[in-house]
Amino acid sequence: MAVFWYNKGFFQVYDIFFDADPNTSLDSFAHGTWGRHAFSHAFMELFAIPVRVIEMIFLQTGIVYDRLVFRETLALVISPAFSALSILYFYRFLGAFDINNQDSIILTLLFAFAFTNLIFAILPESYAISCFLITYIFYYYASCKQTSSKGSEIIWFSLAVLMAGITITNIAVFFMVYFAHSFKNIRLSLFESLKRTVLFSLAAIIIVFVFYFLSHSLLNLETGSEGTISWVARFITISAEQAGLNGLNILSASINSLVAIQPETFLNERCKLISCNSITFTRSFNSQGWILAICTILFLAAFTIMRKIKLSPTRDIYLLSLLILLFNFILHVLFGRDMFLYTQHWIVPLCIILIPVFSGRIVLSSSILILVCITNLYFFLQVDRLINMH
Repeated sequence: MAVFWYNKGFFQVYDIFFDADPNTSLDSFAHGTWGRHAFSHAFMELFAIPVRVIEMIFLQTGIVYDRLVFRETLALVISPAFSALSILYFYRFLGAFDINNQDSIILTLLFAFAFTNLIFAILPESYAISCFLITYIFYYYASCKQTSSKGSEIIWFSLAVLMAGITITNIAVFFMVYFAHSFKNIRLSLFESLKRTVLFSLAAIIIVFVFYFLSHSLLNLETGSEGTISWVARFITISAEQAGLNGLNILSASINSLVAIQPETFLNERCKLISCNSITFTRSFNSQGWILAICTILFLAAFTIMRKIKLSPTRDIYLLSLLILLFNFILHVLFGRDMFLYTQHWIVPLCIILIPVFSGRIVLSSSILILVCITNLYFFLQVDRLINMH
């Protein structure tokens, strides 16, 4: 699908899919020397290293006719590869979370066919990589908890650096999970747990900062605008009305992260020489029916979840998931415009807190899985019509 959309030209234009930038992200993945070069995604260009190594190997065979297209086609493997790893480690997380095998299989299939995981497995972006790292850190936390192990400090610190290097705000996710690990699993004091977590997080940010500016200075590369104060200022919420709308769209995007219901389109002004639409799940205050449906679904789910969490011996993992959801809610009430774009950062904790809803309910979970698959398949069948590129 990624190759098909690439050949259709869908990855050559900004904002066709939910304000995503597949064009510059693909440049970063495939070429390295040009692309986003964003401090907020400092490690993206590193993926160009294995891409260029493989290119050099294939150049010796004489079958590479267009080096640029070869690198870009090869780079399209990155997102689906990390999405596949996310599915694998979500299943392993469920095993470490003591979910029975039947429920684990259905819950993993729901996770795999969640719309955000399907779409970002296709788009060349940083989000699938972030989703994998968040999935892995939950798995590692649950694994340490299950085995009463401290885990490897090298692995924990590597996760801190990688999460910050892929998306700088993900260091907050590391902070919460590692603090919980230190306090709950290792049973350190509150102060010692906080001290270790702060040291790991600050060291990771410093490493990312030094790597970014040192590499760009040594290689004489132009730094990107993303992550700078002026760039961040463009997406800061400046009114109570916008904050309320962002809050609404975070809830709406959470539903759409599972199922692609009611996509909307508008003319994409960034299409040059051609005409095309952008696809979005951003709603307005005029979508009263959609708002009512969202509130009803979330209320019913929250009622079931909170009742079961109180009795669960793994309340710490549910609490972590809720804290990460809350962090993302606060962050994106204050920052961002298209909330669906960020759903890869909270699909894992969202699926975790939905476990009590589906666990032990084979008919309900199977029915929802079928509905999700059919609805999401229908979306992909109508992408050409929605974008209407001509």
